[in-house]
Amino acid sequence: MRDGKFVEKVVLDPNFWKNITTCLKAANPLIKVFRLVDFDEKPAMPFIYEEVDRCKEKIQENFKKVKKSYESIWKIIDDRWASQLHRPLHTAAYFLNPHLRFDPNPENNYKVDLEVKMGFYDCLERMVLNQDERNKIDSQIDFFKARKGLFGSTQARNMWNKKSPADWWESYGDKYPELQRFAIRILSLTCSSSGYERNWSAFEMVHTKRRNRLHQKKMNDLVFVMCNLKLKDKQVRKKVELDDISLNDEWLANSQTNEELIDPESEDDIEDDFVEDDKEDELENHDSLETTFFNDEDDEENQDIEAEENDDMEDDF
Repeated sequence: MRDGKFVEKVVLDPNFWKNITTCLKAANPLIKVFRLVDFDEKPAMPFIYEEVDRCKEKIQENFKKVKKSYESIWKIIDDRWASQLHRPLHTAAYFLNPHLRFDPNPENNYKVDLEVKMGFYDCLERMVLNQDERNKIDSQIDFFKARKGLFGSTQARNMWNKKSPADWWESYGDKYPELQRFAIRILSLTCSSSGYERNWSAFEMVHTKRRNRLHQKKMNDLVFVMCNLKLKDKQVRKKVELDDISLNDEWLANSQTNEELIDPESEDDIEDDFVEDDKEDELENHDSLETTFFNDEDDEENQDIEAEENDDMEDDF
């Protein structure tokens, strides 16, 4: 009773619902970012840097740009982003993402500032060890920024947001193979370890106490099969084709066909045929019963004859 009164007091308190509204204003944009990071359909690396900025802007709008309301939330996001999440790979992927660079929308906030450039060249230095190849990439990046060659073709302009960033580079970056290879390596990366955690859970299902002597290769094959079956089932659930659905209505079609074939005027004749068939069946059953009865009588006579012959043989002995 006391707990119920306490819950009633909390629920009816206006400050409680005010705090809930504040939490939702701050949490909803963050949840969108988390879903992007944990998304399996496409790599999140090309979008995470921009999405974090959009998240902060959305929180600012939710609090009607009152700085004292969202400033503390921004500080928490910035501290976590700077200390644990932000890496040069994020800015390099942002720099090479055609979805953001070539977006004609006036509200597009794409800009290459000092932080983005430093992240790009930091990744270039770490991932490409050959100095000559780095120089080629650095010179080729100007063609990408100016949209020259295949980058500026009509098809490339039309497909900037219809293909994933890595696929776009694979389609239109062939003239600059060093830059193309570098861009695809970065844009194909993920931002979360959730995929590996799912793989570990699959390993736990395969490698149990009873199956702890599996060879490494066999266990890898089993996990490979399990993961691919899960992906296949997931795709099947998302895309259901009506042509593959079996209606199992053959009985309905057959009944309709039978109704069409039967002439209403001949129904009486059909009933008479059924009656005659029933009579014939009864006669056959009766004959079979009589045959069985006579066969039984013959068996009894044969048994009596055999018994008399046995008695005669005993008398002779």
